[in-house]
Amino acid sequence: MNFLKKYNIVSKEASSEEIIAELKETYKDRDFEGFGQGAFDVLNKIIYLSNNRNKITAPEEFAHAFVELMGALKNEDFLFLNREVSKTDIYKQVYEQYKDIYVREDGKPDLQMIRKEAIG
Repeated sequence: MNFLKKYNIVSKEASSEEIIAELKETYKDRDFEGFGQGAFDVLNKIIYLSNNRNKITAPEEFAHAFVELMGALKNEDFLFLNREVSKTDIYKQVYEQYKDIYVREDGKPDLQMIRKEAIG
């Protein structure tokens, strides 16, 4: 977790309702229907963790932070994962789950966002 502090990323625990309320206040134009047990607010560098989360929520949200940091650096590991992830079964599951959530302005699924979700 020290690598997150290096980038000024903090974690915050609250109820799912409190997290949704805070995210809705911060991002008024976004819909948080179906919010799970955690979220990574990239712009504000906050990892939200629901008090009633399951055992994989924290590692998953920290993985999202790590993927964003890798992508920002455009390093070889990120580029490799970004190319290869769509060949995996987990990508197919993530695609089905997020194809209607991560949507481009033209109404098509945002495949880059879906790949990043699957990587993290």
